Amino acid sequence: KKRVIFADEVGRALTVEHVFTTEPPSPPPAPATNPCPRPSEGQQNPTNRNGSLTPKFRLGFPQPAKDSDALIACLQEKCVQMKSCSISDNTLIGEVCVFHSCPKSTVNMKMTFDSWITLKNIPCKFLEQRRVNGLDVDVFFFEACLPQITDKIERIEFCFTSSPGLSSVVHRDDNMGQNYKVLRNCE
Repeated sequence: KKRVIFADEVGRALTVEHVFTTEPPSPPPAPATNPCPRPSEGQQNPTNRNGSLTPKFRLGFPQPAKDSDALIACLQEKCVQMKSCSISDNTLIGEVCVFHSCPKSTVNMKMTFDSWITLKNIPCKFLEQRRVNGLDVDVFFFEACLPQITDKIERIEFCFTSSPGLSSVVHRDDNMGQNYKVLRNCE
């Protein structure tokens, strides 16, 4: 007897998503559940003194400026800028802004667990177009699962790249050459 199992039903991320529509795209709904796998039976989650879960990771950088003037200044310099980032339930989530220069811009998050020996290329999803201080800005959403086993990982690094349409020009937000870092909690 044959059976079909979808990746999202077993906690895995969908790798390709095709949307065919003649209507303008609407923002995707906020994820109702965490797409990252939970520890399987027998695995231990670290807990602190009062019994609540201890987060495995923390952001190793301050949140980007919430001020729209600072965001626009960064966008004018780099054309791509992370707007927000947080860690929730072993998932790194946030938003990236790019100047609206082309309707087919692509934004990717490049992430490494081993100091750029290998990397994961994670496509960011278009969320909406906003008008900020008189300029059109495209907002993209990113979501990346953090590893369950962290024994050999001291830090995770990531950056963002943006390519307008079919152009070979690549814009980069790498936190002023430092890359964005997620650090392992040591408790």
